[in-house]
Amino acid sequence: MPLIAPEGLLLGAIAGVFAVRLRHDPHSESDLHVDTRFGQIALVERQILEFPGGLPGFEHARRFVLIDLESPRFSPFLLLQGIDGGTPSMAVLPLDIRCETYRTEDLSDTARAVGIAFDDCGLLLVSTIRRTDIEVSVTVNLRAPIFVDLRRRCAWQKVLPNDRYAIRHRLR
Repeated sequence: MPLIAPEGLLLGAIAGVFAVRLRHDPHSESDLHVDTRFGQIALVERQILEFPGGLPGFEHARRFVLIDLESPRFSPFLLLQGIDGGTPSMAVLPLDIRCETYRTEDLSDTARAVGIAFDDCGLLLVSTIRRTDIEVSVTVNLRAPIFVDLRRRCAWQKVLPNDRYAIRHRLR
């Protein structure tokens, strides 16, 4: 299976719809202010990404926001941050649903099962970044991508039935 190619990234579409920045513009129209371990974020309701069933392991966490960390060090990753008290945050990698990493049938079947039109669907891959004294390793979970309905602003993390997708697919 090929590594995820840069052309597979969907940062523009997903970040343009949802991403907020850590730096707050005092002149922006904000409905909500949320304290995170990275600082306070200000957001408007349309930037909230709703997980109707929560995330596996975090079923109570239903509302999230994508944070653009605005640093070349972290690009192209975003931070998926829960906005309700005591909720998780995790690095995610936006991916175009038409990328060559997945078989189209695997993604279209799952998108259809959760009620997302294929053309309205984006993917987020949960990422793990591990740093040791020797190296930094980055893996993504290809087996359980997050399916994002860009039109309805809803998302679901689903385990794909095809075991050809690794849980820890190494990027570097």
